Amino acid sequence: MKAKKAISRFLAATVVSAALFPLSACSSRPVEADRADDVYVNSYTPLQSLNQGAVASFTFEGCTITVTTQSGKGYFYLDQFQEDYCTDWDNLPIHSQNEWATKKRAYPENMPIHFENQANIQWVLIDDEDPWWNTVVEDYIIAVAEKEGYITGYAVVHIITGNYGGISAIVANKEFPMKNGKYQDVDRECLDGRIQTLITEYETAEEENGGQTS
Repeated sequence: MKAKKAISRFLAATVVSAALFPLSACSSRPVEADRADDVYVNSYTPLQSLNQGAVASFTFEGCTITVTTQSGKGYFYLDQFQEDYCTDWDNLPIHSQNEWATKKRAYPENMPIHFENQANIQWVLIDDEDPWWNTVVEDYIIAVAEKEGYITGYAVVHIITGNYGGISAIVANKEFPMKNGKYQDVDRECLDGRIQTLITEYETAEEENGGQTS
């Protein structure tokens, strides 16, 4: 029943958008704008996919990208092509290795992990207690882009995984455009609050839409 509800919630998903930070705790309200692309998501089905888990890919050209999750229930699988982009590559545990390729994992204790220009990861359930086919888990992948010491954008991806496989959906894909030729001064604590607000709004919309379709 829970899995069915999760699927219904995904099918009803919409991207949550907002123009300004509604956070009184911040001294100023940075202006943010929607990004039309550069975030890619893809689902997977066990035994019918070459993927290890639900896919999320982020591109922020010229930026350092910091990626983490909220739940601590999943790890990131990184294929061999991420070695050129992940600056933490050498410090991550090995997923598999042969003479042609090395693939890595990033567990919650390894996060956040950092990339340059782009990050292509797969979210995989840590099934130490229950195998994936008995568990429905939701999580959020959060990517924050920085350039020259300034936060220039962020993205949030919702993950649902369970006995049907893994599903990912874009919650937010934003940038902070330059003002008068200068980067905006975005406070990380305020950004964290903004992201949590978006997640709360997204979950509220999902519950309402799921209630109508279940």
